[in-house]
Amino acid sequence: MNTLKLCLIAIVVGGFGATLRPLLAQDVANVTQLIRDSQSALAAAKYAEAERLARGAVDLDPAHPPAWRQYGLALLKGGKAQEAATALQRAVSMDEKDATAWRGLAMACWQTQQPNEAVRALSAYLRVKPEDAGVWRDLATWLTQLERGEQAVAALERVAELKPEDASAWRELGAWLTKLERYEQAVAAFEHAVKLHPEEAAARRGMATALTRLERYEPAVAALEQVVKASPDDVSAWRDMATALIRLKRNEQAVAALERVVKLKPEDVSAWRDLATELARLERHEQAVAALANVVKAAPDDASAWRDMATGQTRIERLEQAIASLEQALKLQPEEASAWQALAVLHQRTGKLAEAAKDYEKALALRPGDPVIRRDLGWALWSLGRRDDAVARLTEAVEAGIESRDRVIFQVAARLAEEDAGEAALAFLRKVNPNSPTSTIGLALARGGRVRAAEPILLNAWQNGEQTAAVGLYLAYARALNGRFDGIDKHLDPLLSTPGTLPQEQADLVLETLRQGNTRPETPALMARLEARLGPAETASKRVTDILETCAEASRIRGQTALALQMYRRVLERDPARGSWSWVVLLAERVEGKTPFVWLDSYAKRVSDPARLAGIRGLRAARLGQPEAAVPELRQSIALDKEQPLLRQLLFDSLLRVGNADEARIEAEWFAKRVEAGDASSRPNLAEMLTRLGETAAALPHWETLRKANPDSIYYGIENATALFRLGRPEEAMEILRTLAGAKPNSRVFELMAEIETAQTNTLQSVEWASRGLAIDPSPGLLRYHAEGLEKLGTNNAPAALASAQRFLKDDPGYVPLTVLAGRMLASVGQTNELEVYYLRQLARNPMFTPSLTGLRELTTLDGRFEEATEYARLHTLILTNNSEVLRSYANSLAQQDHFVKALKILRPLARTPVEKAVPILTYPSIMRHPYPGRNSVDQISRHIRRLADDGYRFINAFSQISEKPEARHVMLVLLDPDAGVIDALDPVLQRHGARVVYAGNAAVPTLTLAGTPLPARLAPVLSSGRWQLASGGPADFARLPVTETGVLGNPLTHPLVKDGVRESQAAFSNRLEQTLGESARALKTRGERLLVYPSGDFGQRSLDTTVTNAWTLHHVMANHFTHALYFDDSGFYLTQPAGDPLRIPARVVPPEWDEQALAAHLQGTEHPLVRARLELGRVLFWHGQHAQANAAFAEAERAGADREDILFNWGMNADRDGDIFTAKRSLLAAQVLDPGSERISHALARLESRRRPQATAFFYGWTDNEDANDRDHYRYGAYADTFVNDRLSLGAAADRNRWNTDGIGDEYGTRLGLRSMAYLWPEIWLDGRLWILDMDDQDDHWGGQAALRLPNPMLSGHVYLTASREEIETVEALRANIDANTYALRTYSRMLDVYDLFANLSRIDRSDGNDTTMLDGKLLYRLQEWPYVGVGWRFRIADSDRDPPEYWAPEELQQHQLHITVRGAWNDRLSYTASAEAGYAEERDTDWRFVWGARGEINYFLTERFSVNGEAGWFETPDYDRLFGRISLTGRF
Repeated sequence: MNTLKLCLIAIVVGGFGATLRPLLAQDVANVTQLIRDSQSALAAAKYAEAERLARGAVDLDPAHPPAWRQYGLALLKGGKAQEAATALQRAVSMDEKDATAWRGLAMACWQTQQPNEAVRALSAYLRVKPEDAGVWRDLATWLTQLERGEQAVAALERVAELKPEDASAWRELGAWLTKLERYEQAVAAFEHAVKLHPEEAAARRGMATALTRLERYEPAVAALEQVVKASPDDVSAWRDMATALIRLKRNEQAVAALERVVKLKPEDVSAWRDLATELARLERHEQAVAALANVVKAAPDDASAWRDMATGQTRIERLEQAIASLEQALKLQPEEASAWQALAVLHQRTGKLAEAAKDYEKALALRPGDPVIRRDLGWALWSLGRRDDAVARLTEAVEAGIESRDRVIFQVAARLAEEDAGEAALAFLRKVNPNSPTSTIGLALARGGRVRAAEPILLNAWQNGEQTAAVGLYLAYARALNGRFDGIDKHLDPLLSTPGTLPQEQADLVLETLRQGNTRPETPALMARLEARLGPAETASKRVTDILETCAEASRIRGQTALALQMYRRVLERDPARGSWSWVVLLAERVEGKTPFVWLDSYAKRVSDPARLAGIRGLRAARLGQPEAAVPELRQSIALDKEQPLLRQLLFDSLLRVGNADEARIEAEWFAKRVEAGDASSRPNLAEMLTRLGETAAALPHWETLRKANPDSIYYGIENATALFRLGRPEEAMEILRTLAGAKPNSRVFELMAEIETAQTNTLQSVEWASRGLAIDPSPGLLRYHAEGLEKLGTNNAPAALASAQRFLKDDPGYVPLTVLAGRMLASVGQTNELEVYYLRQLARNPMFTPSLTGLRELTTLDGRFEEATEYARLHTLILTNNSEVLRSYANSLAQQDHFVKALKILRPLARTPVEKAVPILTYPSIMRHPYPGRNSVDQISRHIRRLADDGYRFINAFSQISEKPEARHVMLVLLDPDAGVIDALDPVLQRHGARVVYAGNAAVPTLTLAGTPLPARLAPVLSSGRWQLASGGPADFARLPVTETGVLGNPLTHPLVKDGVRESQAAFSNRLEQTLGESARALKTRGERLLVYPSGDFGQRSLDTTVTNAWTLHHVMANHFTHALYFDDSGFYLTQPAGDPLRIPARVVPPEWDEQALAAHLQGTEHPLVRARLELGRVLFWHGQHAQANAAFAEAERAGADREDILFNWGMNADRDGDIFTAKRSLLAAQVLDPGSERISHALARLESRRRPQATAFFYGWTDNEDANDRDHYRYGAYADTFVNDRLSLGAAADRNRWNTDGIGDEYGTRLGLRSMAYLWPEIWLDGRLWILDMDDQDDHWGGQAALRLPNPMLSGHVYLTASREEIETVEALRANIDANTYALRTYSRMLDVYDLFANLSRIDRSDGNDTTMLDGKLLYRLQEWPYVGVGWRFRIADSDRDPPEYWAPEELQQHQLHITVRGAWNDRLSYTASAEAGYAEERDTDWRFVWGARGEINYFLTERFSVNGEAGWFETPDYDRLFGRISLTGRF
């Protein structure tokens, strides 16, 4: 059965296969058609149809590769990439040569995120079609995206080979080659791209990048220039160009490129940073810092950016800002040790030594093994005086192997020894060099010129047995140079005991040692031993003679005249041509008492040497006080014989006397070279010269050396202490002076001690030293310090201060500062009568003496003698014509005398002048290069300039530079006689801040020419820059000279001089001024403005024993030669509008203690004259009763910077006077917070509180009138009381009993009960409210009330009341008819043109009976007198009513015009009065014009401080009506 079945199956299958073969042939044709149809559908974007047809083809013939290919492509186009990949994979698996299928498969794989499969498929395609450049390009693109660089390069090279005209292929090839660092090939590829498309920027930029990598920057820049030319906003191209330019060190062009980058892309932090770097390389540090500001703004957390910022700020000397930047960097990156080091250096440079040490310690904690940090920390600790800690750190640095080990050892040992810590130096050396002899470092120090350090080390070596010739020689040499000569003979003995001629080097050292000790008793013997060891030529050499000469010179300086003469004569015996002959003459005259010039003249007859003859002429001229003649002669002699130190000293003196400091400095430099070469005898000359030139720092070490070598010399001690004091080291100076005072009390020592303590504000100590000095010698200086110090100690010391001042003035009655001090002391002890006599006595000596005018004004004001005070103030304004402070004081005096209008005419122009129009003129006298107590310094001026620049001031050094722009603020700085060092130090500061200054000194200094010597041009460069303007400080030889027959000294510019008892005539005085001032003006050599600073700031206003005529003579002569002149004043502001006398311009002498804040306060705050004028205007308006305008003036003063406490006080007082109690209290309390101890505020608050006490008033009021022959009258009596419930609100109650009567009609009675309130809403605005009910005995009751709103009217300096009320009409008829009135009123008071008072009341009365009245009532008064007040003017009343009913007065068509007078005043403190009267004509509807009059009187009398009685009565009439009224009241405050 099974076999049968199998056979049947075989037969069936075999038959089916036979029939199938002819069907497949037909299907193939169908498959081909389906593929074609699918392709057509695909071309028509019918993706679904194409897919269906292709699927059919696959179904008919699954083994047909084109069917699978078409099916895959249809799926791919239809977005079915995954299925497409499967189909196409079937296709290529059946036919590996099917390129289309491979490409489709590649696309499908790429779309399904199978990039590697995609690349393999595309590679297979290219194996079939290797010439298809487009597919090679696609392959390169994919490889690029896959970062398969080498393969991408190969593909792109194939593209370039197949299609060499394809520029983009070459460009992309170049880009890949650049990435692969195959730069040469990249450049070639980019060059192909550029040749094909020259305008394409990307290829050029790529080529530039490759060239940059090859460091071929020139062609890179050329390529990039083409890029930015075509695309000027291409940021990356500009960036690349900047990089290339930086490499080429073309920094200016790099900066330009980077500036373009940051302009196009301001957020590019790295570009800003590179820009800052390049700007710094160009030393454009300000701009570099600005660039870095953008870096830190964009990257505030970038610590390195903050460090770079600090570096830039340091370069432009903004050290404090640099510190802040580094601190910010360290907040972000506190572990950066180098930043802590940099911060330490900045702290050291700004004098913050403690902070610097802490910074180094933090750096060391981060890098504990760094020997450099240990070294720097050591030196920082040393600067703090922590020497032991410093040595420990420095020792650690040496032991840690610092590179400069030997140098550190040398410096530490030297410094220890130089600080007199020789044992510590030796201990240090033993520790760091335990196996080396100490003499090694000692000899090295001596040979290196560090003789002070070498001495203790060599001495130790000597004492420890190293007594060799070398050690002894250098020890003697070091001790001699250090001013210690004891033991020199022993130290030199080993050397001098050796036979034979000394080597030249050793001979030189011995000679120098002996020259240093030329006044020692052992020197001659040592000289004899030395001569035996010298060669013959050296024995008679000039140097041996020099030793004798310098011994003589040292003796002369110390006053050992006889010894000096003896030595000089020995010198002349050895060398008759020596220049010291001139001093022999001087000394011989002193010792032997010869007649002047006798020996000199006899000597001149014996010589023919031109040098000697010129020297004789120079010496004679100098002795006769003719330095101008002496200078060329002395210079000629020295030119012929340069080795004449004594004549050089005389030349130095003469040059200084003619004001030629630069030439004098050359002579000082000659002595400096001699001292530097070891000539100790030249040291006193050099020290004195440097001191006189103002170069104190350079002089100090020389004074110290001289003092230590001569410890008993008071002269050297005082000079040493003075130098220390001037350099800001007062403690060290005082230590020297205390030693001197203890050993040899001397008045000059005590005077200097008093000066130092005064400068340090140690007033008590200053007075003590001055007292001790006065016990020895009452010198003027001691008397002055004593008097000034006692004044500062308070009024208890005033009698003693006065006694010292008077004692001083007895010898020098023309000395103004103590003259003024004596006046202040008389005031302090309360001797006002004597003080007034004293002031008048000074005015008798000079009617222009402004201190006395000021004092007399103050005295008479306090005494209530306002008329005299005003006259003194007026005289003051005639002298100081454009001094706003003087004008303000004059206005104050006028106001005190009730001349308010005149005062306001002065103050209003000042108050209207913009604050900027007052130009501050700041004067810095006697400036020191280094900080010096009690003196202005370069540092102070530099800080002031920086603050002024930051505050927006424009610096001027000529008045023509003042701008008319309203916002411009100007300032003028005047430096009085600064030396060259000051100029050199300040000029960079001026340049940095765009500042200008005036140089005011001896005008001859920068323009002097002597004997053909070229211009000493220290000032020439800075003058040409415009930063410095030359002005005259007066005559070069200005000094106080005798101006009276009794020998009083005074200002030679303001006084005729007295010589040999004969006073200079007025004509001679004028001629002398013409010559003196003419020379000063001509020396300026300027056209246009010529400025002079009056010597001592005095043009006669601060002189005594002179006249107004003399002052005006000076003024007249000044006008011939100068356009402007400055005098000294406590204000120091020049008003450009209105301008006054240009030859009397005030300038402020800047106190040395002023810092930047004090300067700003003077310029912008309470001291500003125009600010004070605004405040004074407010006060005068307040006193004048113009309260609204006063408030406006106070507000303007506050905006301008007036003192807040002063503003609040005056505001409060003005509000109190104006009735604004709430504002008054608030302002006064605010003022008290600012000044809790102010008595005036306490008194004002007490007065105000008394007004705020609960108050009660009892009163009686009545009137009687007559209208149409009906007599009516009314009276009421009652009381009311008020109390404040808080600061803004008062409440009260009132009650009164009323009676009304009309003849022929009868009486009515009623009782009124009411409430009262006052609410203070805002400053100058309050609301008065009342409400009442009137309980009538026999008629209907009435109710009523009133509200009055008070408003300010500042435009007319007054106020306005807006009133609304309801009240009964006070007649029997109206009460019985129940007629009430509603009144609406506008009541005003205005002050017009300061002298007119306008009172006006416009009202509307609406009555319940339908009769309405409109009335304008008022008066316009002219103030004839302020106090007692007298006002006269026009009284007017205009009214109209609907009708004139019989029940009450209601005028119809009333016009009333009268002449009015008001008088108001006070009999005494208790009784005040007011009276007025008026008379004129009036008419009403039914009457003609007729005469009418009226009067009113009021008296107020204070029974006690709390109780007062007031009475008032009056009469007024119209043509048809008249009324008589009166009132009396008693008021009490509880």
